[in-house]
Amino acid sequence: MARDDDDIEALLADVERTLGRGGPAPERQPARRSDPAPAPRSSSRLDGVRAGVAARFRAALVAAVVAGAAVFALFAVTPFLGAVSGGAGAAVAAFVAVGVTYRRR
Repeated sequence: MARDDDDIEALLADVERTLGRGGPAPERQPARRSDPAPAPRSSSRLDGVRAGVAARFRAALVAAVVAGAAVFALFAVTPFLGAVSGGAGAAVAAFVAVGVTYRRR
């Protein structure tokens, strides 16, 4: 039991030295990077096009999910219409329509 107390006291003293609350602070070595930093990318028109396409794709995907879910829910309560095919058709139609006409503001 006495050895456990000594270990705990030694750990506490080490923590206090590390945090600067008592005794001299240990010298720290700067962290070394094993790989060189990547070269900064130049901004170009291609980056702007990629961002625009990504925004257009996200908007089209959200519209497709919402339209597909809404049509599926509506067709699910009507016995003479196919809910799965209606939802899939609405999702594809919304994806194409928003993908073609979406403009970034």
